[in-house]
Amino acid sequence: MPNVCGMVDGSLVFILTPKKEVEHHYVSRKGGHAINVQFVCDAFGRFSDVVAKWPGSTHDSFMWNNCALRRRFVEQAPNGVLLGN
Repeated sequence: MPNVCGMVDGSLVFILTPKKEVEHHYVSRKGGHAINVQFVCDAFGRFSDVVAKWPGSTHDSFMWNNCALRRRFVEQAPNGVLLGN
């Protein structure tokens, strides 16, 4: 597609049960313990950015609003659009 510089999406990666003190942070909307990972691919299907540091209870919009890629996009407009769902 013309003017598309990439595609962003989040995915839950299920993990073993973490320590009891932090366990509630890792319970995802699907009920299991997970890390919420944000992936960005370029037009050729290559990963151009991956953020894998947020617990499973974190919403995708929070991840986007707090990632370095968004800060770069705000500071300097990209050459194209980033698609997301």
